[in-house]
Amino acid sequence: MSGHTILIVEDNPITRKMMRVALESEGYRVAEAGDGGAALAAAAELQPDLCILDYVLPDTDGMRLLAELRRQAGRQDIPALLVTGMISRLGDLRAKAGELTEFLPKPIEPSRLLAVVRAHLSAPRRQGAGGTVLVADEDPLNLKLAALRLGHEGYVVVTAAGGVEALRKARAARPDAILAHAGMPAMDGFTLCREVRRDPELAAVPVVLFSSAYLEAADRELARKMGASALVPRTADLSAASEALRAVLHVAVATPATLPTGGEAELAVLYRQRVQAQLERQTAQNRALLREAGIQATALALMRSLTEVLGQPANVPEVIGDVLVQCLDAAGLSTGLLYLAETENRYRLQAHSGIGAGMRQAAEDCFGHPELIRQIAASGHPTPLAPAGAGADFLAKLERSSALVVPFVVMGKTFGVLVLASEHQDLSDSSWLGFAASLAVQFSQTVALGQSLNGLAASEERYRALMEQANDAILVLDMEQRILEANGAALRLLGRPRHDLVGCHVEDFMAPEEMEDAQQRREVLTRDNSVQVRLRRLVHAGGVRVPVEVSASVVHIGDAATILVILHDITERRRLEAQFQQAQRMESIGRLAGGVAHDFNNLLTLILGYGNLVLQSVADRPEVCRQVEAMIRAGESAASLTRQLLAFSRRQVLVSTVIDVNVLVRQLEQMLRRLIGEDIALVTDLEPRLGLIRADSGQIEQVLMNLAVNARDAMPGGGRLTLSTRNGSPTQETPSPAPASEPAPPASGPAPPAAATHVLLRVADTGCGIDGAVMPHLFEPFFTTKEEGKGTGLGLATVYGIVHQSGGQVEVQSRPGEGATFSVYLPRTDEPLTPDPVVAAAPGRGSETVLVAEDEESIRSLAREVLEAQGYVVLLAGSADEALQVAERHAGPIHLLLTDVIMPGKSGVELAEALLARRPGLRVVYMSGYADRAVQADAPGAAFLQKPFAPAQLAQRVRSTLDRR
Repeated sequence: MSGHTILIVEDNPITRKMMRVALESEGYRVAEAGDGGAALAAAAELQPDLCILDYVLPDTDGMRLLAELRRQAGRQDIPALLVTGMISRLGDLRAKAGELTEFLPKPIEPSRLLAVVRAHLSAPRRQGAGGTVLVADEDPLNLKLAALRLGHEGYVVVTAAGGVEALRKARAARPDAILAHAGMPAMDGFTLCREVRRDPELAAVPVVLFSSAYLEAADRELARKMGASALVPRTADLSAASEALRAVLHVAVATPATLPTGGEAELAVLYRQRVQAQLERQTAQNRALLREAGIQATALALMRSLTEVLGQPANVPEVIGDVLVQCLDAAGLSTGLLYLAETENRYRLQAHSGIGAGMRQAAEDCFGHPELIRQIAASGHPTPLAPAGAGADFLAKLERSSALVVPFVVMGKTFGVLVLASEHQDLSDSSWLGFAASLAVQFSQTVALGQSLNGLAASEERYRALMEQANDAILVLDMEQRILEANGAALRLLGRPRHDLVGCHVEDFMAPEEMEDAQQRREVLTRDNSVQVRLRRLVHAGGVRVPVEVSASVVHIGDAATILVILHDITERRRLEAQFQQAQRMESIGRLAGGVAHDFNNLLTLILGYGNLVLQSVADRPEVCRQVEAMIRAGESAASLTRQLLAFSRRQVLVSTVIDVNVLVRQLEQMLRRLIGEDIALVTDLEPRLGLIRADSGQIEQVLMNLAVNARDAMPGGGRLTLSTRNGSPTQETPSPAPASEPAPPASGPAPPAAATHVLLRVADTGCGIDGAVMPHLFEPFFTTKEEGKGTGLGLATVYGIVHQSGGQVEVQSRPGEGATFSVYLPRTDEPLTPDPVVAAAPGRGSETVLVAEDEESIRSLAREVLEAQGYVVLLAGSADEALQVAERHAGPIHLLLTDVIMPGKSGVELAEALLARRPGLRVVYMSGYADRAVQADAPGAAFLQKPFAPAQLAQRVRSTLDRR
C-alpha cells in the first residue's frame, strides 16, 4: 500500500469510476467529488496528497478550484493533475500552471495516469543528491515526468525538446550528465552522444541513452562505440535511467573523453544498420496501425450508417442489410453474407455481397453447412474459419481463403449471423476479431433500439392490450382515489360496466366493514408511496363479496402522479387453503384411527386365536360352543371394523399385485346388480385399451363395492349407476364417458399413450346429489347423513384411505338434485399381469423349526401354542435383535421365520433380510394388521398373514409357505 490519499474531482461518474479503480488497484486511498463545493469539503476532511481535477466543472474550473484548495490547506505545494479534452488550449494552460501542476488530455489512459501519479508521489526529495542533469526527449509529457522524478532524486533538471536543443543548452551551460532518448527525430540520441564526444568542453560529460525500441545487443554495442555511458530501457517511472545516472555520477564509471579512434566507416555502417532495422520495425508497426485505422474507420462508418437506420425503425432488417453491404465495401472485404434467424435452428439469407448468381442458392442453404452456422450462433462469439479447420469445406464452397462468422445477439436471443469473407485478408487476426466483436455490439444495440423506437408507435395499443389481457384486475386512480381507468378483469371482478366505475371513488365498492382499515391504508400509501393489503372484501354488483389481495403504488409520470392498483382475486386460493386444512385434519384423524386399530388388532388376534382353541376343546359341549362361536363372530365383526379404520388411515397392509381393473369390474358386475336392486340400472363403459395398475385387488373391490352402495342409498326411488374406466391423469381434464348399453369388449390393442399416467375408475349416479355443506366432511370417518342404524359412516372414509394408500386420488363432482360422480385415479404400471395364485392343498402337520419374532408376548405365546400343536419346533424372540441372537445360538436349521412387520427397533422386513443373508434357504411369513407400505405378494420365499387371524389360518399359511417351490 502506498499510503497516499488522492482526491478526484470529476463530474462524469464513468470517468471518475475508471480513475478510482485504477488508483485503488495500486494501493492509493481515493476520495471522490462531483463538483467544486464537494471537493472543498472532502479536502478539508482528508487533506489529500494529490488532486486530480477536471478542468471544466459544474460550479467552477479546475484552475480556480486548485488555487482555492491550496489556499484552504495553507499549502502551495499540493501537486495536482488537471484533465481536459480541450487539446487546443493545453499550451496556454500549461503556461499558467505552476511546476507542481500537470495536464492530462482526455480520454485518459489508465497506464499514463498511474505513471504521472507515481512521478508526483515518488519518494521525498533528497537534498544534495548531486549535479545538473540535461534531459532530452521529443515528448513534452515525458520531459515533465522526468523532471518530477529526477527532481525528487535531488538533481537540478534542465529539459530539451530534441537533440539539437540539448546540444545547444549543453554548450551554453555544461551539465554534469545528459539523459537522452535514443530515438529522437532530427538528431537522435546516438548522434547527440557523438557530437558531445567531439566537443572538447563536453567530451567528459556522461551520456545515458534510454529507449523502448533499441534493446538488442547490437544496439548496446552501437551506443558504446558512439561514446554513451549506458543504454537502458525506458520505464514508466524512469527507474532504470535513475540507476544509470547514479552509477555514472557517484560510482565513477569511466566515460571516454573522445570518440574511439579508427573504424569510422564500420561505425557508420553499424549505425545505418541499426537505424534501418528500427525503420523497418516502425514501418511494420505503421502498416499494422494503418490496418487498425482502416478497421476503426470502417467501424465509424458503420456507426454513422446505423445511426441513419434509427430514423427508419419500421423495416430494420432490410435497412441493416444495405448498411452492412456498404460497410463491407468500406472495409475492403470481398464477400459478406447476412443471415437472419427465422426460428431457433433456421436462418434466412437477408443480404449478400461478392457472390456470383450461381452461388445464391448454395448461400441460402449455408453452403450445405447449416449446423456449423447454428453452432457458432449458439456460442455467441465471433468465430474465424480457416482452410485447415472445421469450416474448410464451407470456405471451399464460398471460394474464399478466410472467413469470420459473427453472431448478433439482441436481449439474449440470436437475431442473425454475419459471414465476412476475403481472398487476401487473414480474418483470424486479433484486429479483425476485435472489429467483429464491436460490430456485433453495435449491430445488436441498433436492432434493439430500432425495435424499441418502432414499438413506441404502438405503445398505446400495447398498453391497452396488456391492461385487457392481464389476469388481475387493474385500476388507475388519481391522488384522491377516484377511478380514472379500469381493465376488463376489473369490470368482471366488480360486475359493472366501465362507465359505472370511471369517476367513482374506489371505496364505493368496498364492504362497509373495510372502511376504517381502508382509511389507515390510504395514509400509509400517501406516506410510503406503496401499500400491500393481504385481504380486502369488495362488493360485486350482484351483492357477493369478493376477497382480493391489493397492491397499490404511486406512479410519477413527469409532474403528474397517479395510483396504480392491482387486485388479485384470492377466492380460489382461499378455497385451496380450506382444502389443505381439511386434508391436514383428515391426516390427523387417520393417524389416530390407525393407532387405535393397530392396538385393537393385537387384542383381536388373541380373542379370535384363543376363542378358536377354546372352541376346539369344548366341541362336546354344544351350549358352550354356541357361546364361544358368538364371541368369535363378535371378534370378526370388530376385525372388519378395524380393517375399515386402517384403510381410512392408510395403514392397512396391502398385498400388492398387478391387476386389470376391467377384469375386476366384470367379475363384480353380477354381484353389484344384486346389491343395488332391480330398480337401478347398472351401465358399464370400459376402455378397451385400459392400462394396468399395481394394487391390492381385494381393496379395489372394496372401493367399488362401497361406492356402489353409497350410490344405491342416494337413489331410493331408482335411477342409473354408471361404471366406466379410462386412461387419464388427475392433472388434466378427462371427458365424462358416454353411457353404453352393452358391456365393452375384452381389453385388447396397444397400451395407452404415455401421457396417460393413471387409470380412471368412475362411478356416477343419478341420485339426490351432495349438499355443499356436506362436501368438506365427505371422507371423515363416522360422518354420515343417513338415519340412525342405516350406516356406520366408514364407507367413503375407507375409499379415501385405500385410494390414497395405493398412490392414487379421488375426486368428487356433485350438486344437489343432479347426482354425484366419484372419479378414482390409480397410478398405471407397465409391469405384466400377476398370474392367478395356485390353490394350495389342505395343510398338514410338520416337524420343521419355526422362529417366531413378535413384540407382543401374548401373541407370541399364542403362535407357539398353535404351531407346537401341529408338531413344529418353535423358537421365540421378542424383538429383531433377540431373533438374530436366537438364530446365532441355534445350531440346527431354521426353516421358517414368522415375524411381525412392525416391531421396536428393526422391522420384520429388516430382520428377514439379515437372516436371509446368513440362512439363504429360509422361508418368511410376515404378519401385521398395520403397515406404512405394501408387502409384495410375489417376493421369493415370502408370504403374508393378516392380523387378526385364526389358529387354522396361521397353520395353513406356515404349511403352504414351507411347501412352496
